[in-house]
Amino acid sequence: KESENWAWSRICAGKPADFDGGLPGTPLANDISARFMNALLFDGDLRAQVPHYGVHIAGAHFADALALGNAAPGFELALERSDFLGNVDFHGLSDADEVSFAGSRFASLLDLDGAKFGATLKFNDGAEVAYLRLVRATIAGNADFNTISVSRAPMPERPNTPHTPSLQPRTPQVRGG
Repeated sequence: KESENWAWSRICAGKPADFDGGLPGTPLANDISARFMNALLFDGDLRAQVPHYGVHIAGAHFADALALGNAAPGFELALERSDFLGNVDFHGLSDADEVSFAGSRFASLLDLDGAKFGATLKFNDGAEVAYLRLVRATIAGNADFNTISVSRAPMPERPNTPHTPSLQPRTPQVRGG
């Protein structure tokens, strides 16, 4: 895909792949596939080519569900001002560097269960999440949850067990401080 080739060239140059930046040569399409993200985070040869600056993608469109559980990028990861339509599974993510979802919109579940953040975790700039799972996660640095909104009730871990009475959905708003 042209959009992924462009993003990869920006990443390798140590620059953000900002689809909204208006830079010359920015492709019109901003689609990033699950396959591309899996390669970035799990293919050792590709990960070795990511410069110290890390991966910064902004203004992208992720139509696929992302199964990125137990990823250990080893570099800064910023997926900002982007739209995620399917579930995003980052359970067990382990990264010593900053992770940012600032300004991004998640239409389904964002699973960060058991994640280990060694630096700052950002959900600022009006980030929106339909469902957020953040059980057993640890954050060694700062957590910026300013202006995040969670639009639906938390997803129960076992909705069909005999110990679970009828669940009434709520619409919580989480505001950081």
